[in-house]
Amino acid sequence: MQSLSAQQILQAWERGRDHPPAQRALDLLATALPEVQREHLAHLTVGERDAYLLHLREKTLGSTLHGGAECPACNVRLEFSLAVRDVLQDQPIPLPAREMELAADGYAVRFRLPDGEDMAAAGSCRDVPVARSLLITRCVLAARHGESSVAPEDLPAAVIAAMGAGMAERDPQALVELRLTCAACTHSWTAVLDIGSFFWTELAALSQRLVQEVHVLAGAYGWSEREILALSAARRQAYIERVSQ
Repeated sequence: MQSLSAQQILQAWERGRDHPPAQRALDLLATALPEVQREHLAHLTVGERDAYLLHLREKTLGSTLHGGAECPACNVRLEFSLAVRDVLQDQPIPLPAREMELAADGYAVRFRLPDGEDMAAAGSCRDVPVARSLLITRCVLAARHGESSVAPEDLPAAVIAAMGAGMAERDPQALVELRLTCAACTHSWTAVLDIGSFFWTELAALSQRLVQEVHVLAGAYGWSEREILALSAARRQAYIERVSQ
């Protein structure tokens, strides 16, 4: 996997700006891996997808993630930095098995790990309970209680929780939690790192900067967008500094 070029960053931003988060993550991977069929990328598990996104982010913008979060206790803004390698799980890609079996509370369930298509479908739901129910319905392949078949939506909460624990163990990259502590009030809480949304926000800001650079240099020198984006970031900045003198 190579880093995204300036041209590819703008292409991904243009393609994904009106898409929901799960679709944007797929847009980024499709831009970085044009040789891989989009359908294949859509069926990566959430952890596989996010591992690729972390590698792509590291190659494109560097090895340090700079983020922020608002303290839920005092509303103070907390800034933090962490290395990509600190959140990149040691798991094989592709995963050796995506289907799992579970026996709990008299229920026998066969289910699979959610993939990008599942997350896109859940993202289109109007609220969290509906999205959660849809994911369960899509991922449960078969369920029985004794000799009777059970519909996914009728599984008890304890069994659903056991399924979630099994998914997290099999595909740990799918859920990255950060332990944060507020410097102002010392309150501690856990935040989820959604690398797809995190990376997209960074690239959206970078795209706006690239558009501005093209605007300035095209007006000053008459160069095309392609010619300007083919320059390195350092050379674009050097020319912009000349224009502003």
